[in-house]
Amino acid sequence: MRRLLALGAVAALLVVAPAARAADPYTINVILPMTGPAAFIGQAQGASLALIEEIVNKQGGINGRPVKFAIRDDQTSPQVAVQLMNGATADRSPVIIGSAMVAACSAMAPLARDGPVMYCLSPAMHPSDGSYVFSSGFSTNDLMVVLVRYFRERGWKRIAAITSAALRSASSVSRQGSCV
Repeated sequence: MRRLLALGAVAALLVVAPAARAADPYTINVILPMTGPAAFIGQAQGASLALIEEIVNKQGGINGRPVKFAIRDDQTSPQVAVQLMNGATADRSPVIIGSAMVAACSAMAPLARDGPVMYCLSPAMHPSDGSYVFSSGFSTNDLMVVLVRYFRERGWKRIAAITSAALRSASSVSRQGSCV
């Protein structure tokens, strides 16, 4: 009789344990400039992530687990971003989102060379080939090469661009056979 009760208790725990685990939130570490000169960008991205979290959780989360974005403030400082990245990698986070600034992403990128996945929210970031670092968009350098080629094919000779991120150098674009 005791064996039967013990077996029943173990079976009940096995059934209850996965259900309790499914309710644990899937935490995604996010490093954003919530204060400092780039706070306006980080706060807007943080608000967007809060909306995504709400929508995903209303739809059942990820495999039944709610999503939680754990936002950490890099204070618009690459040094602080590296400290936060070190903390996130020590926690064995499989994915880290951030930062919004290319300087912080560039400082954090070597820490994610072999994992975890780092998704930089700055399109100006140009991840190294084969790394686990990704960018939210194509880099300004790549965009300028394509735009200059496009305009050149249409016969345009004088081209100017105003961007939110500095190009590496005008010569890197002009070496690609363009008129800058």
